[in-house]
Formats: sequence, structure tokens, C-alpha cells
Amino acid sequence: MRHFLFVIIAPCLIPVFLCGEEFRLPHQLGSCSTPLAGSSPERIQNIRIAVRHISGAILRPNEKFSYNQTVGKREYSRGFLPAPAIVHESLKPVIGGGICQVSSTLFNAVLLSDLKVLERHRHYTPVNYLPLGMDATISWGAKDFRFLNSSKGRIQIIGSVSDFGVTFEIYGEEPLHDELNLETEITESPSPHPEQDSQPAVEIVLYRTRSRDGRIVEREYVHSDFYPARLIKQP
Repeated sequence: MRHFLFVIIAPCLIPVFLCGEEFRLPHQLGSCSTPLAGSSPERIQNIRIAVRHISGAILRPNEKFSYNQTVGKREYSRGFLPAPAIVHESLKPVIGGGICQVSSTLFNAVLLSDLKVLERHRHYTPVNYLPLGMDATISWGAKDFRFLNSSKGRIQIIGSVSDFGVTFEIYGEEPLHDELNLETEITESPSPHPEQDSQPAVEIVLYRTRSRDGRIVEREYVHSDFYPARLIKQP
């Protein structure tokens, strides 16, 4: 069954890579696509490089995947360019800017493939390519995105970049028998500065639901994110 979405520290093994994408494991487990509208050429280049390092990876059962280990350090010598990235609460040019969209897209594909997430971090501010609570930021030497192949067979990651967006598909040796979806609960709290232009505090809880024969049979807690209230900076 296919699943789509549009819109503890332990050593990690380096996944096996197969040349070319003609070989694919038989069952698509899950996928996610996110839009690239408004991205600069430099940002798109960074994204293409990151996807290229990931696509084709094969993980055996109980093997761990590390985004930072797989993509590697973001440097000029490796083709990465300065592009806008979220640094604390603002956008600043960073070498490799934009590749958090790659980790975020992969994060959602992993969840929809019924795999176990080991490490994930939110951005300081919401992103514009995924709903609240569904992003996964990374930072070399500080924040990683890691997951475990918790299935009974090998899995394969296939990534692609088009003019319209970034896509990750995960294939496996064993099919999923349930339908998986992601849903969020969002709670807003009043701003402590109602007399000023401000954004309310927001708490987001992400769940992974499992349906069988059209009925939800499990609602699994994934994580909670909290964005504190903040004043809106005037131009």
C-alpha cells in the first residue's frame, strides 16, 4: 500500500549505495513531496547535491541512517553555495542553505513508511514548504536527522528534484498492510503583549495514524513542538 504526503545516540552505519536507480525494491512504502516555488538557483543546487548523496541508499534491517554522515559537510569544495537558511529567527545566507528542506521531506517519507525516527529537531521558526510540526532541521556538528530501518527487510531511498519540488520515495522488501497518515493538533495561547503586534504561542502535537479497512486502529504520538509568543518586528 502506498502512502503520500504533499504539501540513544549510537554509531550510525554508512548505508550501501547501488549505482543507478533502475534497481528498486518491490514495494513502495511511503513518499513525500515538498514545493520549491520561490527558491533561488543556489538553493536548488544545494538541494540537488544533498538529494544526490542520499538517493539510492539501501539500509538493512536495524541499520541506522544519519543525514549528516550521508550528505557530509557543506563546503564550497563540494559544490555547496551560499543560500538563505533559517538562523535562529531570521533568514541569513549560509553555505548549503536550503538543505533542511531535504531532511524535512525525507523525515515525512520515513514516518509514512512506518520506520522509527531516532533524532529530529524543529526549526526556530515555521517553514513555508510543510505544515507546522512536520519539519526536520539539521546543522553540521550539532543537529542531525536519524532514523532506524525498523522493518523486517531492506529498504531503499529514492530521491528526486524537479522544477516543482523535492520528492523522496522509500521502497521495501515487505509491503505495508495498513494505511499510514500524519495529523497534527495545534493549540494557540494568547500573547502576553496584546497591546503590541505579536504572534501567539503555538504548541503542535504530531501523530501517525494507522488505518485498516477504512478505520483508524492506532494513533501514535510522534513528537510535540512549541513556538513561544513573539513580537512581530516592524520594518
